[in-house]
Amino acid sequence: MSKTEKAFENIFGEPLADFPSLDKKIELFGFLDGQSDCKRGVDHVAGKGDSYDRGYSAQYSLEQIRSERS
Repeated sequence: MSKTEKAFENIFGEPLADFPSLDKKIELFGFLDGQSDCKRGVDHVAGKGDSYDRGYSAQYSLEQIRSERS
């Protein structure tokens, strides 16, 4: 089992193989990729897809909220 598959199962409580469809998996991985890039301080990469953009944006927003609380 890959790190991504383990992380998925920890987050969603079910194996990746049981996740509904390939399209949903691709969306999930795009979201997680965008979130990961933002966490690591990588500049946003245009053209990687809507899911990537949503993941990057969600993480950026979360970081902004956390920094305002500090």
